[in-house]
Amino acid sequence: MAKKKQTHQQKSAEMAESEEIYQNAPETAAADAAGSTVDDTEEKLANLKSLNTMLLSETAKKRQEISELLEDKKSVAAELTRSESERESVAAELTRVREELAKVEAEKEELRREMGEVVKERDEIMRVKCEGDLEIVKLNELSDELRSEIERGRERFDVEKGEFELEVRVKNEEVMELRKCLNDMEEKERSLMGEFDKLKERYEIVSKALRESEEKVEEMRVECEGFKKEVEGLNGEKEVILRENDGFRKGMVESEGRVRELSGEVSELNGVVARLREDEEKWRVKFLELEKRNAEVLEEFDGLKSEFGVLLEEKKAKEKEIDRLIGENSENLSRVGELGLEIDGLKSEFGALLEEKKAKEKEIEGLVGEKSENLSKLEALEIEIEGVKRVNEGFLAEKSRLEEVKSRQGDEIRELQVELDVIRSNLLSVQESNQAQLDKNVKLLSEVDEYKSALDRAVNERDDVKRCLDEVRMNGDELRVKVSELLTKIEEDGKVIKELNDARENVVAEKNELEIKYNKLAEEKVSIEKNHVEVRDKVVDLESKLRLKSDMFVSALNMLRNAAMKGDDEGITVNGELRTYMSEIEAIRAVFRSKDEKVGEMEKHIERLHSSVLDAKKKKSFWTMVSSATTILAAVVSLAYATRVR
Repeated sequence: MAKKKQTHQQKSAEMAESEEIYQNAPETAAADAAGSTVDDTEEKLANLKSLNTMLLSETAKKRQEISELLEDKKSVAAELTRSESERESVAAELTRVREELAKVEAEKEELRREMGEVVKERDEIMRVKCEGDLEIVKLNELSDELRSEIERGRERFDVEKGEFELEVRVKNEEVMELRKCLNDMEEKERSLMGEFDKLKERYEIVSKALRESEEKVEEMRVECEGFKKEVEGLNGEKEVILRENDGFRKGMVESEGRVRELSGEVSELNGVVARLREDEEKWRVKFLELEKRNAEVLEEFDGLKSEFGVLLEEKKAKEKEIDRLIGENSENLSRVGELGLEIDGLKSEFGALLEEKKAKEKEIEGLVGEKSENLSKLEALEIEIEGVKRVNEGFLAEKSRLEEVKSRQGDEIRELQVELDVIRSNLLSVQESNQAQLDKNVKLLSEVDEYKSALDRAVNERDDVKRCLDEVRMNGDELRVKVSELLTKIEEDGKVIKELNDARENVVAEKNELEIKYNKLAEEKVSIEKNHVEVRDKVVDLESKLRLKSDMFVSALNMLRNAAMKGDDEGITVNGELRTYMSEIEAIRAVFRSKDEKVGEMEKHIERLHSSVLDAKKKKSFWTMVSSATTILAAVVSLAYATRVR
């Protein structure tokens, strides 16, 4: 972009220089109108025609480039729209997955409620032996339902996995297409840069041609200075002739030498007249060529008028600028008028010189008359002087005719200058339109860059979605592992239930206290599901309660020991009962120790759950939360079963 802006600034600077050249051209042409040739005007017209043709071709190319850029813009916008729609479809799919996850969560809540009912039923089994077998059957049926539900979940997950993989393949194909489009855009950009470089080279060629034309104008100025020097030489010759007339008056002796000098001067004048005639023939030839070229220029100018008419119809919005340019043209015309007045002043000076020359000729005639009265030898000189007079009269006639030709040419040059000003104004309007088109090109390039950045953002979003899908797959695998672990735990729990049925008669006395503890643990389970942070505090409370019960058991054991020491008559019976109670108390202590170990493991597990929840919040993945909730559920169930075992 920086290179394009620099090229654009160079072009604008070169256009400004060309405009200054065009603005200074009328003044230069008007100032040099007295001494310049028609070739200068022809070269300027040819340069202007070539510049106009080049600008028209550049305008057509720029329009074509703008149309191509607009088409590219539309294609990129379509690609972006398609990628946006695809992103929305992926978002809708993710929303659907989230809804399914919410459904799964609801099902899990239902399962939790069912598990609570199962626990209550299990407690009823503990209370009533005959209902225990029926509750075990119900638990087996529930486990079968869970297995079937897990199998259905696996099947759904496999189906969704296939759909996700298909979508990923489709997205990869779309990414390849987008990369291909980006490569095409880069190739078009390189071609545009090449065209800009070519246009810059053409503009440098035109600038070089303009500099050459300025050098030619400078040469014409030098020729004009030469003509002025020749006029000054004629003035010097006039002064010489006056001095010679004074010499004629001073003495008749010098008359013959003076006549010879005059005859030499007449011969020089004849040479000057011959040169002027040759110049006149050259001027005539050049004027005929100028008329032919002028006719061709008028024809081409008519064509240019038609083309400029089309351009003016397209540029109606710039009529105010055209009016301003017309005002500037009027100022240029006023300058041309002033230059014409200066030319008229030069013409008047030239006429004064001619009048002085005529006066000089009259003085020469008077001298010849005086000499004819005194010298018969001067008759031949008088004849020669009369011939010189005739030649001078012819010269004056030729001069007057040339002046008329020059005046006509000046009028034609002024008309051509007006036409050139119109062409220049049209060229300026075309340059301004080209400038506007260049600005549009810059805007289009900036829009293309924005579309590219938007495309990159869409690709990044697609990559993010792909990473999320990969994370979902990984979480799904973890969920499968955890579900399998849950199944094994459920089987182990079934075994524990059987063991509970076998040991039910031994723990009937502790049933009520364990029911109270179980209710407390159930309440703690609900609070764990609501807020994971409160779990640790409740576990601490549970540990304190368990320690209290242990102390109570220890105190009861001490009391029993004291009672055994006091009871002498019933020593044997008490000792037997003490052994049984002590064995039971030791078993309870072992259970408490295992409970403490389980509580420690639960604390570590809860910490891992906290870390997994934080990771799930960071990654914004519901699958991780589902996995954590499943793990929590399994931990709570295990805790409930372990508590019931104790």
